[in-house]
Amino acid sequence: MKTKLNWLEVILLAAPFLALALYWNELPARVPTHWNLRGQIDSWGNKTPGILIVPLTALGLTALLHILPWFDPKLRRRSGAEGLCRPFSRLSGSLRCYCSTRSFSCKWRHR
Repeated sequence: MKTKLNWLEVILLAAPFLALALYWNELPARVPTHWNLRGQIDSWGNKTPGILIVPLTALGLTALLHILPWFDPKLRRRSGAEGLCRPFSRLSGSLRCYCSTRSFSCKWRHR
């Protein structure tokens, strides 16, 4: 089961990068980077940082969640007592996937 979840995590992290590679030339040079409370765009940015920030953030957070258990002072990772680390990791992975997909669809819709 753990192997299947690890592969699912890899696939969900790679999907935004694959989509960007496929549609990079079709995306506009300027993309919205911030919306106000009324849903109106109030900030624009270049394509590269504006679009890559969400998948790179997801990749960074995933790496951080995999590295942090190694710094556990009580070494709970070896004793089998997982505590909140694994459920939190899975929950945050799902949330990152949702945010990444939602952000990509919003940027695609506002072209």
